[in-house]
Amino acid sequence: MSFYQVNPVQTNVLYNKALEYADLSGDETVWDMYCGIGTISLFLAQKAKKVYGVEIVPQAIDDARHNAEINGITNAEFFVGKAEEVVPDIYKKGGDGSHADVVVVDSPRKGCDQVLLDTLVHMAPERIVYVSCDPATLARDVKILQEKGYEAKKVAVVDQFCHSGHVETVVLLSHKKPDGHINVKVEFGEGEGKVPLDNIAKRAEEYKPKERVTYKMIKEYIEAKYGFKVHTAYIAEVKRDLGLPMYDAPNAVEELKQPRKHPTAEKVEAIKDALKHFEVI
Repeated sequence: MSFYQVNPVQTNVLYNKALEYADLSGDETVWDMYCGIGTISLFLAQKAKKVYGVEIVPQAIDDARHNAEINGITNAEFFVGKAEEVVPDIYKKGGDGSHADVVVVDSPRKGCDQVLLDTLVHMAPERIVYVSCDPATLARDVKILQEKGYEAKKVAVVDQFCHSGHVETVVLLSHKKPDGHINVKVEFGEGEGKVPLDNIAKRAEEYKPKERVTYKMIKEYIEAKYGFKVHTAYIAEVKRDLGLPMYDAPNAVEELKQPRKHPTAEKVEAIKDALKHFEVI
């Protein structure tokens, strides 16, 4: 039941590249997401202060703990469960494991869950090393992390699956730092050189976050205006074609991989109209 890379020679190349990008000095706390049997975790533990690994398969975690024991590694701790559930829970509770200087992600082909990405941003590690077997979901997640304050610094491709079109990719993302600081003194109230409080309230209203648009809202809008229903998978397909985020309905995206009918031109236009109505596009 435990995952292991099929090419042991290139696995050594891959994990050494991940270790290089992690750039550990010995004082860091590191999280290894989707750690499997702890291979990357134990690579990192040799040069880190503490490493935490999380994996959903219990047998893999048993192997990880055994591997740590037979290799004499005592600074690695492993958790069983979904990364998007375990890590946010530990972060919210605070204490050991709630902070990370470096995070390594070796995600499954579907990429990272949005909840996990949000938690990583809150943990604010200095570096994120993202290992991926699917360049498409990697690009999607890197784009999200870049929008949240991270910058892709280095990329390496490892020919892990010889004689095929598949590769493993390693990306180093670093937290962006401000170039400098400007101190501004502002006085509120009435009179010359002061900012009226009415203006503050008006600007706050202008910058108030928009309501999150759900698939249910889109479906209800279309049914009310056009008189027909659209499947969630159709909305997902149109959003995917437009390059929009798909996290709202990951199952709908998976459905599209199965043979099924595509939305008619009429339904495509109705979905686009709804997306414009809710200012998604």
